[in-house]
Amino acid sequence: WNIYAGFSKQINKAISLEASVAAEQYHSPIWDKWRVYPTLNALWNVNDNHLLNLSFSSNSEFPSYWSTMSNVFYSSTYSEIHGNPDLKHTVADNFDMRFETYPHPSEQIMACAFFKRIKDPIEYGMVSGFGQDTYYMPGNYGTAYNYGIELDFMKYFNRFGVKANYTYT
Repeated sequence: WNIYAGFSKQINKAISLEASVAAEQYHSPIWDKWRVYPTLNALWNVNDNHLLNLSFSSNSEFPSYWSTMSNVFYSSTYSEIHGNPDLKHTVADNFDMRFETYPHPSEQIMACAFFKRIKDPIEYGMVSGFGQDTYYMPGNYGTAYNYGIELDFMKYFNRFGVKANYTYT
């Protein structure tokens, strides 16, 4: 099941808001869970050539069916992967602040600062078993944070375009 609702509101000539919420039911042999995903975007047209966009979004990811089974999979003669029935789903919250400028109709320059919080990320790690036995197993590893800046430049020469991107995280 998925349910979605949202609205868009032009506050004045320069400022607009968009908000939405999505609800999704994830159903598997292990889970029967509803998740709610809010989003919010605020856009300010500083003038004809400059925009400022503030945004928030949320999403989640559920582990694959096979990674939650307590089975053993062999990826080669010498390595095995164990499933983990105790896996939790991952939840991510994203915050962005983006400034865009259009110095010429064929040019766009963008600068963005971003922050992401990831709760219970799923990663594969080496686990020690009995004796010298080690194997791969998916697990939830606390909370991860990712933040940084992104710079983007785009220029068109008639029908040919060039784009450059730099991201620091």
